[in-house]
Amino acid sequence: MKKLLAALSLILLLGTAAATAQTNGAQAFLDSGNTNLKNGDFDKAIADYTQAIAIAPNSAGPYYNRGIAYVEKGEFDKAIADYTQAIRINPKSALFLNNRGSVYKDQGDTDKALADFSQAITLNPNFTAAYYNRGVAYAEKGDLDRAIADYSRAITLDPGDPDAFYFRGAAYSAMGDIEKALADYSQAIRINPNDGDAYYSRGNTYLSIGDIDRALADFTELIRIQPGANFYNLRGSTYLYKGDTDRAIADYTRAITLAPNVTVPYINRGNTYSAIGNTEKAIADFTQAIRIDPNNAEAYNNRGLVYYNSGDTDRAIGDFTQAIGKNPRAATVYYHRGIAYKGKGDNDRAIQDFTQAIGINPDDAESYNQRGLAYKGKGDNNRAIADWEAALRIAPNYAEAQQNLEDARKQR
Repeated sequence: MKKLLAALSLILLLGTAAATAQTNGAQAFLDSGNTNLKNGDFDKAIADYTQAIAIAPNSAGPYYNRGIAYVEKGEFDKAIADYTQAIRINPKSALFLNNRGSVYKDQGDTDKALADFSQAITLNPNFTAAYYNRGVAYAEKGDLDRAIADYSRAITLDPGDPDAFYFRGAAYSAMGDIEKALADYSQAIRINPNDGDAYYSRGNTYLSIGDIDRALADFTELIRIQPGANFYNLRGSTYLYKGDTDRAIADYTRAITLAPNVTVPYINRGNTYSAIGNTEKAIADFTQAIRIDPNNAEAYNNRGLVYYNSGDTDRAIGDFTQAIGKNPRAATVYYHRGIAYKGKGDNDRAIQDFTQAIGINPDDAESYNQRGLAYKGKGDNNRAIADWEAALRIAPNYAEAQQNLEDARKQR
């Protein structure tokens, strides 16, 4: 994922007046710290900047540079403290304010981040990074109009920055302006043909409007740039959506090869095998997902469906029961177990499960319909009619419930 633009330019000079032996010593530590920071030796860099601060405590540069080193180490509170001290010494530095704002933003303090970015822009109205960062902060707060305005200003200042186009595209997408979102993602890709985030977002945008072939093309480019298991899984699901089960299975298999201890590709491949009638392989994939994660309710549910569809109702009920134990709020699984119980002629347990599903999801017309059938199986015509009437209130065009209701009324 793209990050905020912290301006990581190091302060090279102390910025004091005439050179003295003392300031020369501080400058030497500053130079050494900068070298260590560039080489990735953050602890040594921090030690050098600390020495420079001890010699020249009124120089902002060592505080600022040490703040950068703390950011690199993930010690954000210390980074904020150093940036704050640098700002106290030099309150006119837009650079210092931008960097502190970036840390505030990464730490989730969006309001403080916005204040710093805005002050940086006041001090330097042409500071591209501050506009970009403030846009990200506004977007996080849901103020997409202001975010777009800031991204647009950043683009005006630096039209070669792909990230500003990418984030403006994301803002347009969130606002439902698909055309502008696609245009911005495409521009980000033109500027940086290896921008994986832009391919990912544009591909998902194409997917949202049903342009499957273009989505697949973008996900293929994404895999070229970042051949990770999650992206093979994503492309596999897109192939499945298109109906190309062979390619879907191939991509899920590649994802499994790259990440053999991740359950999602096994579940997706299992679903695909189930869809094409390969029961044995579907069960094997769901079973492997359960081995990896014994608390995976989805894997139990999906294996239960395969067992049920292959006529093994008892195993299906066992898996649905396991899934409910892992996720007691899964209305769909209660529905599935209810169907299995009804298939065995156990209408009482079926009614209990359909009732539980309705309690979790009161708008579940199908559970009302099936509970109505279970009541009918028990000879309780009045309750059956009440359930079918409820199903039709939720889904007025539900043909099966309408037919069941008409048949039941004729039998009164």
